[in-house]
Amino acid sequence: MFGYISYLKIYSNTALESQSTNITPDSRSSELIPKDKTAVQDQRINAQKNLEELLLHMSRLKPLNPQVWATDHWKEIEKLLSEGESLYRRTRYRLAQKKYRQAITTIETLAGSAESIKTNKLREGNLAIKNWNSVKAEKAFKTALSIEPNNTDGLDGLKRTKVLEEVKILLIQGEKYEKINQLNKAKKLYESALILDKNALGAKVAIVRINFKLRPTYYRSYMSSGLKLVRQNRLEEAESFVRKAQAIENRTETQELLSLIDSKRLTRDINKHLKQANAAEKEEKWDLAVKSFSSAIQLDPAMSSVIKKKKKAEARLSLDQNIEILLSVQDDFKNRADFEKAKSLLKQARLSVPKDKRIRAQIKKLEEKIETSRISASTTRVCVEEKKLKYAKGYLNKSCTNYTQYL
Repeated sequence: MFGYISYLKIYSNTALESQSTNITPDSRSSELIPKDKTAVQDQRINAQKNLEELLLHMSRLKPLNPQVWATDHWKEIEKLLSEGESLYRRTRYRLAQKKYRQAITTIETLAGSAESIKTNKLREGNLAIKNWNSVKAEKAFKTALSIEPNNTDGLDGLKRTKVLEEVKILLIQGEKYEKINQLNKAKKLYESALILDKNALGAKVAIVRINFKLRPTYYRSYMSSGLKLVRQNRLEEAESFVRKAQAIENRTETQELLSLIDSKRLTRDINKHLKQANAAEKEEKWDLAVKSFSSAIQLDPAMSSVIKKKKKAEARLSLDQNIEILLSVQDDFKNRADFEKAKSLLKQARLSVPKDKRIRAQIKKLEEKIETSRISASTTRVCVEEKKLKYAKGYLNKSCTNYTQYL
């Protein structure tokens, strides 16, 4: 068998050789070599073109590894090439040209059949796997991969052949356990087969079949777990198990248990909001208390006692905010409206729960500010009287400038 480099050298050497060789009849053949140099030259050129075309076709077909899947044809092509080379050297160009053309035709046939051969080998490999024939399957997939090395189906199939025997043993053992009703053991064996081969024959169907047989067992297990978790107040986890049981069989008991879980969850959430509200009341965080009471009422609008607590918290929030607004004014009360409002808020504050720390501090500050404002107002009234007197006498006391507020 000749390599492509050798063929190219032959191609070059024979071309040079033919130019310097006298053309004479070949005594070993009945074919007469034409004496017409022009005709001979044409035959030689045509043979060279056919050889060039043949080598090009061979270089294109070679990556498909035809020597693997078309051994006899590939040998025939190489033989035709060799024979053509021999004829060419003996200047029998027409016969050489004929050999080259025969080889080209064979190559074109092979190139056109490569895809169908690959498909057939993949099908053959999958069929061999179904028949548990790992040797035949491996050979078929390797042939397909010789044509297309990165073919996904071929690579997956070849991988499956490596574990085929082990998968077969696991499935046989699984069937034995299934027949004697040891379903959990059978299921584990089928699952082990799927780990080795995700397309293990019959494994998925067997697991579905076993799961159906185990439905009553699963139902009882899920319900038992759900009840246990309800007692532990792990309601979300409990619901998950009961939902699984319901998916198997939607009985009355599953619906009742789900209703119980919803009721317990509602009670838990309400208590959570009430706990936050009570803590906020103790800390005199009335905005948070109102928010928490509102959240509890949204879950159960019929809680009249909670509604009353919310209204009380809203009143305390309003009182707190109004007192803080007045206390935020740095000066004494300059008009009677603020003064009267402060007195009203002080009265409301004293009627609230005076033991609370925040309200006690607010009452004290408000009392001080009201008292300061009273003293200021009293002084101003004296100034007013003096001012009237001064006016009467014709001069003013310039120290009394805000008397008009109390006239």
